[in-house]
Amino acid sequence: MAMSIWTTRANEPVGFGDLVAISVLKHADAVGRIVARRDSGRIQCVLVRGSSVKPGEFVEVEEDQLLVRVFG
Repeated sequence: MAMSIWTTRANEPVGFGDLVAISVLKHADAVGRIVARRDSGRIQCVLVRGSSVKPGEFVEVEEDQLLVRVFG
């Protein structure tokens, strides 16, 4: 696993490259890969899958929007 940088709501350490379920408005069941830390402190993720997700779209979230680490 990548070096821990953030903690999900499920108390799991995550970092760059990890897949996480994220809470994002307009994107139900969103799963994204952590790709960057923005200067604002927000976390940039590229969306991978979900019922209303456009794969490849980038979103920025706060640490408390990281729900759980996803495997596979």
